[in-house]
Amino acid sequence: MAKIKGWELKRVKTTYGRGTDRVQCDIYLKGKKVGVYDSEGNNGTPRILLESQAMCDRMQSDAAAHFKEYSLDAESETVEDVVTFIRRICMLKDFERAYKTMLKKGYAYVVCYRDSQGDLIQVTGAKTAESRAQFIETLSNKVCGCFDTVRDFNIK
Repeated sequence: MAKIKGWELKRVKTTYGRGTDRVQCDIYLKGKKVGVYDSEGNNGTPRILLESQAMCDRMQSDAAAHFKEYSLDAESETVEDVVTFIRRICMLKDFERAYKTMLKKGYAYVVCYRDSQGDLIQVTGAKTAESRAQFIETLSNKVCGCFDTVRDFNIK
């Protein structure tokens, strides 16, 4: 399962909202449900309801530690807060799903990258490490994820 510092999202539902996609999901920490997330899809501030203030503090601390180690790239949001942290877990979960699909098709390596406009995430597979390296070299700064194993989706 896609996790960052023990945090994961389950029962993720995406529907079309009034301004953006609406994302609703349950928030888990180390296998225990601790809250819910609802972006409402109206370009407003998402609602994050956690079971306690201590859990809120823990998420903020883990988000800050994660972004200190894995800073955001220039093309994404600049605010490194819990909302961005949850969005990153959601994106990692999408990458994991794409990786498993590509693995079934016989690709041992998966590279996720931004399209030429920098908006959409594209996925490609490679059967050898050499072909993956060539693809990464061609894309250079557009690459936003390289995955060789399911363990790559559990970021400590």
